[in-house]
Amino acid sequence: MLATEDNVTLVGTAHVSRKSVEQVRETIRELEPDVVCVELDEGRLKALREPDAWAELPLLDLIRQGTGPQLLAQVLLGSYQQRIGEKMGVKPGEELLAAVEEAEAIGAEVVLADREVGITLRRALQAMGLREKARIGWEMTKAVFVPPEEEELDAEAVDALLQEDALTAAMEELADVAPSASHVLIDERDAYMASSIGEAAEATDGPVVAVLGAGHLQGVRQRLAAGERADRAELESLETTKLPWGKIFAWTLATAILGLFAYLGYQGWVSQDFSRLGLGALWYVVISGIPAALGCIIAGGHLLAVIVAFLASPLTSLNPALAAGWFAGAVEAWHREPTVGDVEGLKHIETFSDMRENRLVRVLLVAALVNLGSMLGSTLGAAKLLEVAFG
Repeated sequence: MLATEDNVTLVGTAHVSRKSVEQVRETIRELEPDVVCVELDEGRLKALREPDAWAELPLLDLIRQGTGPQLLAQVLLGSYQQRIGEKMGVKPGEELLAAVEEAEAIGAEVVLADREVGITLRRALQAMGLREKARIGWEMTKAVFVPPEEEELDAEAVDALLQEDALTAAMEELADVAPSASHVLIDERDAYMASSIGEAAEATDGPVVAVLGAGHLQGVRQRLAAGERADRAELESLETTKLPWGKIFAWTLATAILGLFAYLGYQGWVSQDFSRLGLGALWYVVISGIPAALGCIIAGGHLLAVIVAFLASPLTSLNPALAAGWFAGAVEAWHREPTVGDVEGLKHIETFSDMRENRLVRVLLVAALVNLGSMLGSTLGAAKLLEVAFG
């Protein structure tokens, strides 16, 4: 799909289409632009040029920074695109890499026009309410656990993705499930890329070619035609006016647990009978630890990681700055270190069982499910502690 605004030629592509790769190369060779803008950031360009860069990821650092779930989502999306790409005989994003290569071949300036993917995902998570997150989680769960219907993918089927009606339907579906995420993933990125492209066009009198996914073509074109320029620094900001309800709940729960232990200790000191304190501690450790250990088991974690998850959950729940998943994930990565083969195997992940068998994904899965189990267990453990204290 081609569209033109002033000196800018927009090329709308499908990321798994051989036809798109050829169209990108032909357009750049024909127009010989001064500038080529692409729907990429530094990280994604590096990933296209160095597909094995996964092996160099500081995995434990990513888990400790809380970006494990985002990385897991990227793995699942990348795996899906990779499988489609294999059927079509093209690597996902090959048309974007082709645009960069053609630009470099003719000496054109390359502008990476898109926002960094990590910022986009974090802003999407910040924008979503609890209900939207639950719906997205449910859709992802169905995608993992429910076997998809087999579809025959051919060139015509992929070309259909380039049609405006199909794209509109897909965007409307996302907007129905999570409108806040849709705004961040589509509207904000349209505004960001339109500004990047518009500024690049203003800096030259020569032709500019912009290569982007067809789903962004209409939004970017409309903003270019209107001369809109977004504040890209604002669109990159992770500051939010929303109350961090998750952190508030975690710290409130930790404070409540410590308060209940203090109350039981006071009761024991007054009565010189600390049996209720011991009983409350035992119940809290067991109830808090079991769901975290179960999460590790479900993820396929090693026995040592399961034990660490069980022991870490009651302790980390008292300090929300720590997370049981960090420790369980670290043990899993240490005992069964991911290999290059696991990196190469990412493209073959289709089911939850595949996720458990891949060492790289399993570390992320262990961290995510242990944290989820720890949150549930700590809440139930606090309820039992309350019953022991006042029952």
